[in-house]
Parts: sequence; structure tokens; C-alpha cells
Amino acid sequence: MTLLAALNTLLFRYSGQDDILIGTPTANRNRQEIEPLIGFFVNTLVLRNSLEGNPTFSGLLQQARNVVLEAYANQDVPFEQVVDGLEIERSLSYNPLFQVMFALQNAPLNALELPDLKAQYLAVENQRIKFDLSLVLEEIETEKGAYLEGFWEYDSDLFTAERITRMVGHFQTLLKGIVANPQQTVGELPLLTESEEQQLLVEWNQTQTSYPDHYCIHQLFEAWVEQTPDAIALIFKGEQLTYRELNSKANQLANYLQTLGVKPETLVGICIEPSLEMIVGILGILKAAGAYVPIDPTYPSERIAYMLDDSQLAVLLTEEKLVTSLPQHQAQVICLDSDWKEISTESKSYPITSLTPENLAYVIYTSGSTGKPKGVLVAHRGLCNLSQAQIKLFNVQPDSCVLQFASISFDASISEIVMALCAGARLYLGTREELQPGQPLLELLQEQEITHLTLVPSALAALSSENLPALQNIIVAGEPCPPSLVIQWANGRRFFNAYGPTESTVCATVAQCFEDMNMLPIGRPIANTKIYILDRYLQPVPIGVPGELHLASVGLAKGYLNRPELTDSKFIANPFSQKLSDRLYKTGDLVRYVNDGQIEFIGRIDHQVKIRGFRIELGEIETILNQHPQVKEAIIIAREDQPGVKRLCAYVIASQNLTVSQLRLFLQEKLPQYMVPAFFVLLDAFPLTPNGKIDRRALPQPALELENEAAINFSPGTETERILAAIWQRVLGLKTISINDNFFELGGDSILAIQIIAQANQAGLQITPKQLFSHQTIAQLATVAERVSVNQTTQDLVIGHVPLTPIQKWFFEQNWTERHHFNQSILLEVPNNLQPDLLKQTISKLLYHHDALRLRFVQKGEKWQQNHNDDCNNFAFEKVDLSRLSCHEQLTKIAEISEVQQRVLDLEEGPLMAVVFFALNERGKMLIVIHHLAVDGISWRIILEDFVTIYQQLETQKPLQLPPKTSSFKTWAEELQNYAKTPEFYAQFKYWLNRDFPSISPLPLDCQGEAQSNIVAHAKTVSFTLTEEQTRLLLQEVPQAYNTQINDILLTALVQAFGHWTGSYKLLLDMEGHGRENVIESVNLSRTVGWFTSIFPVFLTLENLHHPGECLKSIKEQLRQIPNRGFDYGIGYYLSSDLTIQSPLKNYPKAQVSFNYLGQFTSHQIGEIGWKLSQESSGSIHSPLGQRSHLIAIHGIVVDGQLDMEWQYSENFHHQTTIKNLAAAYRDSLESLINHCLSAEGGYTPSDFPDADLNQVELDELLSELDF
Repeated sequence: MTLLAALNTLLFRYSGQDDILIGTPTANRNRQEIEPLIGFFVNTLVLRNSLEGNPTFSGLLQQARNVVLEAYANQDVPFEQVVDGLEIERSLSYNPLFQVMFALQNAPLNALELPDLKAQYLAVENQRIKFDLSLVLEEIETEKGAYLEGFWEYDSDLFTAERITRMVGHFQTLLKGIVANPQQTVGELPLLTESEEQQLLVEWNQTQTSYPDHYCIHQLFEAWVEQTPDAIALIFKGEQLTYRELNSKANQLANYLQTLGVKPETLVGICIEPSLEMIVGILGILKAAGAYVPIDPTYPSERIAYMLDDSQLAVLLTEEKLVTSLPQHQAQVICLDSDWKEISTESKSYPITSLTPENLAYVIYTSGSTGKPKGVLVAHRGLCNLSQAQIKLFNVQPDSCVLQFASISFDASISEIVMALCAGARLYLGTREELQPGQPLLELLQEQEITHLTLVPSALAALSSENLPALQNIIVAGEPCPPSLVIQWANGRRFFNAYGPTESTVCATVAQCFEDMNMLPIGRPIANTKIYILDRYLQPVPIGVPGELHLASVGLAKGYLNRPELTDSKFIANPFSQKLSDRLYKTGDLVRYVNDGQIEFIGRIDHQVKIRGFRIELGEIETILNQHPQVKEAIIIAREDQPGVKRLCAYVIASQNLTVSQLRLFLQEKLPQYMVPAFFVLLDAFPLTPNGKIDRRALPQPALELENEAAINFSPGTETERILAAIWQRVLGLKTISINDNFFELGGDSILAIQIIAQANQAGLQITPKQLFSHQTIAQLATVAERVSVNQTTQDLVIGHVPLTPIQKWFFEQNWTERHHFNQSILLEVPNNLQPDLLKQTISKLLYHHDALRLRFVQKGEKWQQNHNDDCNNFAFEKVDLSRLSCHEQLTKIAEISEVQQRVLDLEEGPLMAVVFFALNERGKMLIVIHHLAVDGISWRIILEDFVTIYQQLETQKPLQLPPKTSSFKTWAEELQNYAKTPEFYAQFKYWLNRDFPSISPLPLDCQGEAQSNIVAHAKTVSFTLTEEQTRLLLQEVPQAYNTQINDILLTALVQAFGHWTGSYKLLLDMEGHGRENVIESVNLSRTVGWFTSIFPVFLTLENLHHPGECLKSIKEQLRQIPNRGFDYGIGYYLSSDLTIQSPLKNYPKAQVSFNYLGQFTSHQIGEIGWKLSQESSGSIHSPLGQRSHLIAIHGIVVDGQLDMEWQYSENFHHQTTIKNLAAAYRDSLESLINHCLSAEGGYTPSDFPDADLNQVELDELLSELDF
């Protein structure tokens, strides 16, 4: 029970919650008749302890004893019955009632005595765990005495090993403290280890730095007056003042104010529009020894009236036009414009004062919890420290130009002023119109060549980061900053996230932020500032545990004006200092240390809420939501729009195309369900307070009914849906997916469908391509997906004779002289420390697993045969060290070696695969060449995935385990022979027998070359690439208009482009498909390597069609008429022995154009371990002597989110200009189709209703009648 009470204490100290529930197992054998039985009788008890009121440990121990005894008295009640009885909401993401398990094994595990055998107990590592955290302890008896031994079991998705290691140390420290003083309250028991306490309290607070602590702030300005008197100090609306001129005017005002009785601690108000006079006024007050009280003239009159009354100003500086609008007050009014004639008669010499650094410099009013602002009293000492710290941190130089953006009543304004004027730099003051976030502010930054800018993130988000070469330092402060802003602004600049309450003289911590940061810290303390992150009992919290931020600094304010009780509650004695006068400021901000000593801001302590029994930090949700790349800024609040029902609501400023569904899924991936907001509200801007901060009270109420409906329709509900959603996200490269999203509307295609099926099979779900094409949403597909546990395909080495497939017969039919040189290859950028021995082992394992890589080809007379070899080590491998060469020499050598490697493959003896690892300097490169007879586009995805998996397993010495083999290439080739004789094949093949290809005019030629001159050596390429956004629209948005697939769009544009060139909108082309069609249901090719490509002729026409929608619908229907996506054509042409089938096919006209869309390729999987595609060429994949089969070959592929289109042609037949114009026309057509499909138009075609037997005209009439 002592250990249980200690664990309660640990969780209490970690979580800040005083209602702790812990589970514990019980044997549940409290009946005599059960004791001798074999079986599982264990039940789980929930032990609930309250630590409210910070009891002593002895008191908690007594409570724990009573709780345990009462629980054991009722141990017969099953845990499930307790959960059902309490009607606890269940979730797959956490255990009901408790998430921490504690078990004490106090029954000794006796040695097992067996004849001639020795048995011992071994610990088994669990692959899956039931609870977030479990502590299991065992009492060990030895001759020297008893001791405790145990282990912590934890969910690695929630905790790191480092966190658990620290937790073990804290538990041990607690136990020592309990033994030493059990009467100590649980909140004050020692928790940190000595080394951690030293690190948190001392090492990370080493900030002591010399600064001009005997100066007042205006004296630092005066030093620059002496040093650079003629340098420009201020600029406003084309006017400017030098340091000498500014100093003289300020001196005159200061001397004048002293005649009015201004002296140390005298409060002087300044209420004036941004102007040169505003800075003169501030400096004049400081030089006169007074403290200035800034009042923004745009504030509501009620707020101004309160500030005037509360501060009891002696003097108020303003301007003539504002006098009549000011509320009644007792201060003497001085107008800096109309009264300046009198002021200017004063001396320009320095005024004489008795001012010290401990005297007040200013009083800034900040928002108060009572609704009334409170005045913060700030002294010169802290302001001097701030100026020197920021000048150094932000590299402010005499040639810098700092923008004065903040309102005079906001403490960031004084930061901007002293940052410039205490560094000899220029300070630019903008008008209110110039400072409007957006185009006005952007133009100001450009025209004035601002180098240093301080903004709240919400204002920065309204600006464009382009064309600002002078802007080198950006400081955001005042509210949490989303990572998206850093990504936008940090490139080529220094970006700082600053934090600090007014009570610590503007700034307490600063972090320099970089583009790769997911979480933006608020950094480390600035000079002469110490940070203490404490719990409610003023005890330091461990690294990673949230606590309240407390500040100790030379910049601490003196307190609050006229608020002694508030001052005493917020500025407390520093328990970590031996000086009684040292104080700590309680910020009320919730933060935590991360491992490197940076501080992460979580939110306000008063933003903690409790919903359905869970204590939630709203700031934590905001931090995660702000990590979404399309979220500019997010706020989370707890609303109680219905009495007694508190729910979370997210307010988000985001890109226009971001949906609530995407946001919800994003959070569901990263947070437990209870932390996902019930409602999301998308806004263009947040309401702001007068100080420019977000006004949470003014946020609108969400539309409750719509949000609830959206939540129901969106989230995956079953385990099958969750598995499929995760697979779709990986394969489609999307972060969020609805169960009602259409696969093809998300950018899916037949190639990606194969990857979906392969990963579903690995996850234990059996689905077929046909099912995916007919059930195109996760919700639909989950209803037909079958659970499977055993892969029936043999996993052994496949050897023996293999019939040639249609594409292989096509290959040997070409009668090329250098058949060995017809490859596919890839060049990767890889880490430089890859181990050659492991690479060779990896390739060998690949050859064992993927039988096609061991194919051998033998010519018998005029016929070719193939078989699977059993030699898994027949491959070419070479390591080439180029590290001593220059970068240019390296690239040249890689190109030379790549060309050689493309020619080393051997069809008869092997190898069919060659790999070269180039050791360079910081990074390496790896070339992989495989003969096309053994590989295709889909195969590469499988090979690269397995290559990475095997290498990682070998490197980490883990057991080798690849996803199970699917049907072998040998099985597929054999089944094709059988399929060619089936009635199903003949039924599908009628299309090709009845197909009438009209005569097509030959393509226009620029040169009359001979057919035999169309060889690879004379081939040239023209290409273009769509942007990521255009590609995303093409794949995800465009298909929704007409229920199309990617090839429908690409081929419509192709016919239009050729029609524009030739004048004929008829096009005959040979089209390539992936060939892995689901025509033989007993065969699964989702993870099979080989060359499966199908080639088939397609005739397309757009004659008399001009409207883009009609063109799309026509091409879509022409393509849908082709059965099995053209697969049967090759079967009939090459495998059928029926002459009535072969003869018509051989009389078809020959196409001069080929088209192949290779699908989407992402380097995500290899990118996770630091591998990526290299931009350099991998060499000539085809023999230069090889005969080209078409005049123009078009290839399309999406690589890492961008569509790349290549047009290959022969210079013996076409000029480059001709093909460039053709490719440009194609791009224009493609972009036009994209734009059209994004408009309001759209429609259906007959293939969308296969059972209706309607043509397009009849369907359009029917839909019109239905008003559909």
C-alpha cells in the first residue's frame, strides 16, 4: 500500500490532478473451491484516491489502505460490469476508468523442479500493451535480505524511453523522501534527482551578464548622441530628426516639464498619434526624471477615463486636436504642437536630476481579470538590460532600420524604440494607414528598407514574404506563433519567437526559429533573467511536465499601481535565492522544458478545462493544430452554449481549400479523442483587443447542428475502416481522409489501387481491384473487405520453366541487336555510410524474395524461352569511392560509370540487376539498373520498399521479415495460358474482333527519314512539369466534375493538342497499361515483381466537339468501352492459337504515337531514412541501336506531387520546335480542362449508370427531367 500511495503521489505531481484512479489485478480466488482449479480468474480493481488539500503522505497512506481493503471486499464484481454500470464512454484510444496499472507480485515464483531439466522464468517483451503505463514490482527474498525489483511498461506512442527513465528516477527519489519524512505533504516531497535539479535550477539559468546597470535608459541614447550626432534617428512621413536634433528637442521638453514639478516617480501621461513628437515626448519625460504613462488616443473613452483617474497624472502631453475628445481629468495638459513655441524657449542642455536606475521609467496598463486594466510599474534598470540584450540578440547595427509598429500603449513599442535609439540605428514611425497589415505595411517595408520588424503573428500572417531583401530580422511576440509562418518567412532571414509579460520589462525569453521546427519554442531566458517552472506548491517540475512559468530578473516590475494586494499575490519571495529581497513573478502561463533546455509554451493556466473528467490544456491542442501546414493560426476555447454541457471549439484561420473534415482527422491522428474539438469555425480574421491581441470573448458561436452532423459522417467507425483510412492516407499521400471520400476524386488511379490492395493484404484485409473500382469510398469498401489470417501463396524459392507473357513476346518480336540493353534504372541520393556488405546481402535477399529478378532467357531456334534460376547471388555490385574528386568530377564519373552499367546485364547467364554505390563526401549515391524483362513501374515501388526494409533490418540486426509474397510471376504466366482458352476471354475479346479502326492520316513530318533510321540514338526529348497545386487539382479536384479518372483528362488534352497540330481530331495511339488486371481471381499480383505491361491500340475522336465538358465526357465513354482496360488484346495477339482471332489483329493499322501514364511515385518511404531520388541521369536505359516503335512517345508520371510529361521524338523526322509547340498546346489544353472542371459545370455519362442502357443524349434528358 505504501508503493501504491507513492505511485499516486507521482501521478499527482506529474499531472496536477488530485483525483487519481489506478488499476490493479487481483487473483480473485477468494473461494476455497476455486483455489485448486486451473484457469484464468484474474479481475481488475480500480483504486481511486483523492489528494485534494495536499495531504501528508501518512494521511494518503491511510486513505490508500482503506480504498484497497474496500476494493478487495468487492473483488468478485467483474471490471466490465463496473464499466457498464457507470455508463462510461468507451474509446479504442484509451482504457475506460484508468490508464495506469500497478501490480505487486508478493507471491514468490518458486523454482520448477523437473527430472533432468532446468527451468527458469524469462521476461517476455510485449509487442502490444493494454494500458498507457504499467508499474510491476516484485518482492525478492535473499539471504542478505529482501528488496524490490520491477519494470515499467509504457505506450511508446505516448512516452519516450528518456521520459520513462526520468520517471523511474523521480519515483526512487520520492520513495527516499517518504522514508525520510512520511509526515511531509505530498506536494512538498522531493521529486527531482540531484543532477536534474542542478540542471533545471542552475545550469539552464546561467544568464548573468554585465550591462550598464548604473545608467538610466535615456543615458544610453545620449551616448549615441555624442558618438553619431548627425546620424538619422527618426523618420516620419518624409520628415526626419538626427540624434543631435532629437536630443535637443527632448532636452527642451524635459527642462520645461521640470518647471511644472516633474521629478523622479512623477507620472506624466502621453496621449498622441504616431509622430516625431511622440518620441520627443517619451524621451523628454524620461530626461525630466518622470515616468511616462502611454495612452492610445484610439482607446474607448471609458478606458481612457479609467487610466487617467487611476494614475492621477500630474501632467498630460497630447496634441491640440485631441484635447476636446479626452474625458475630464485633473492633469495639466501640454500640447506638443500648439505649446511647442513656449517649450522651445527652454535650454537645450541636459536637465539636472537625481534619477537612479531604480526609479520608474514608465507605467503600462494591461488587461486585468476584473475587466479593469492594471498599471505595471517598470524601472530604468530593467529597460537598460532589455535594450542591451535585444541589440545583441537581434544584431541591431547603426545602419539598421527598425519599424515602430506597436501602439504606444503596448509595451512592445518601448522595445522597438530602445532597440533602435540605444544602438545608433534609425527608427521609422509609420502612420496608422501605413501600418495596416497587408499591402500598405508591405509597401512601407519595401520603400523604407526596414531591417528589423516586430509583429504579432496574426499581423505577420497578413503579409507576403516576397521582395523584402532588406528585412533580415523578424521578431514575433504577443501570442503563439504557428510553424507555417516560420516556413513562409525564415528562409534567408533570422526569425525569432519572443515571449515576455509586461511585468518582466517586455521580453523574458527568445528563441530563434527554423523552417524544420514542428513546435516553436519560446526559447531560453535573455540576459540576467532566470526561469523557474513550478507546480502549485512552488516545486520545480521535471523536464516535459507542464508547470507555471515564474520569472526572476533585473527586469521585474516594481508591482502594480495602486494594487498592493495584487502585487503581493503575483510578485512573491524567491524560494531559490538567499536574498530576502529577491522576488519571483508568477506569470500564469503554462510551459514545459523540452530536452535541450528550450521552453515550450502551452497556454494560460486559466485556459485549463475539465471535460468528461479529463483535464485538458487548450494550449496543447492549439500547438498541434498550428502544426498543420495550411493553418495560419488557431485558437481553442471551451464553450458552454448549453447549460452544463462544456465542449471544445476550434477557431481557425486557414487556406481557403482546407475543410473542417481535414482538420478533424489531422487532430485525430495526433491527440486522444477527448481532446479533439467538437466544433470547428473557419474565420478570415480573429477579433482583436485594443492592444492588438486576440479577443477570445468576441469569438462567434459555432453552428452546433452542422458540426455534429459532419462529425458523424466523417470519422472511421470500425476497425476495418480505420485500417483502410490509414492505408489510403499513406498511398495517396494525404494527411486526412473521410470515409465518404471517393478514391478517384482523391487522385487515385489503377496503379495506386494495386498499392492499396497490397497494403490491405498485409494488414489482414482481402480486397480485389474489382471491389475497389466498384466500391470507391472507405465506407463502401469496408463492407466487402474480408478478414484473412493466412497467406496461401508459397513463400519458397520459385524455380523452373516459365511461359513467356504477351509483353515478353512483344519484346523478342522487336528483333533488336542488343536485347541486353533495354533497362529501367534509378539513381538515389543516400547516406554516405552505407555498408557494402549489407548492401550485397540486401540484394541477395531481394533476389530470393522476388523470383523475376532471377529470370534467364534462352533462344531455341527462332523461339525464346525463360526459366527461374536459383542463384540469388548472381548480380553485379560495385562500390566506387569518388570522395577525393571535386563535385564536377564526381558527376562526370558517375555519368561515365552509369553508362557502362547499363550495358553489363546478360539475359542468358545473368545478371539482370546491377547496383553501384558511389561514396562521395557528405552524401552518397546509389545506381540500380534492372532489365525491363524483370521489372515495371509498380515493381520499382515494391523493390525500393523492400530494399529499405531489408537493409534497415540487417543494419539493426533485427530478424529479416518482408511482407508475404503474392502470386509468383511463374503462376501468372501459366494462368495466362489457361485464360486464353476460357469462355470469359472469348466474351471480352469480341470487342476487338468487332472493332473497326478507320484509316488515319499519317503524322506531318518535318524530315523524310527512313523507317530504319528511327533508332534510339537519334531520339530527343521535350518535357514540362505542372506545379504541385496544378497537379493536386488535376488528381483530386478535377475528377469530381465528370466522375473521371486521370487518363480521361490526359487523353482528352492529347487529342485536342494533336488536332490543333494536324487539323484532324482523330488519333490512333498505342496505349500502355500496368497489365495487372483482376481477370484471374485466383491470382494476386499486388506485391509481385515482374514486367506486366499491356500494350493495346486505342482510337479516339473529338470530331465536331468543342465544349471542354463534352470533350471530356466523350473521351471518357470511348475509354470505358474498352474491356479490361485493353488487357485482352495482348492475350489474343500473342497467346491465342485461334487463327480467327490473330488474323484480324495483325491487320489493324499501326499507331505512330504511344502514350503511357505511369501513375504517382513518391519517395516518402525511402525518404524516411534519408534516401531520395537524385536529379542526375542514371544513364541511357536503351541501346542507341534499338529501333523505336513509334514516331512520338508520350510518358507521364507524378513524382513527389508534380506531373512530369515527356515527349520523345526522332530528330530524323521532326524538328524540336514542332514537338515543343505540340507539348505547349497539350499543356494549354490540360490547364484549360483543369480550369473548366473547377467551375460550377459538371455531369454524368452513361458509364456512371451501367445498368441503365442509355446513351449520352438520353441520359442528359433524364437528368434534366429529374432536375439533377
